[in-house]
Amino acid sequence: MAWLFEQALFNGKEGREFWWVAPAIGTAKIAFRRIKRGLPKGFVRSNDTELTLTLPNGAVLRFKTGEKPDNLYGEDVYAAVLDE
Repeated sequence: MAWLFEQALFNGKEGREFWWVAPAIGTAKIAFRRIKRGLPKGFVRSNDTELTLTLPNGAVLRFKTGEKPDNLYGEDVYAAVLDE
């Protein structure tokens, strides 16, 4: 979690996404809540429905599931963690 956040913080900017891909949506939600809870209040914009955290530099941390691999296409992803 720290590595992905670090990548987004130091290499992120508007239009860049950083993904946490978990085997199931429930597991992705666990990582989302842990990172969100570990950051200072107001540091990121949180979207609990989309499971995204937007950093002040415009980078987006997105928490996804790998249940349907075809849904993992389309965005410019600059770093990712594949949770097993």
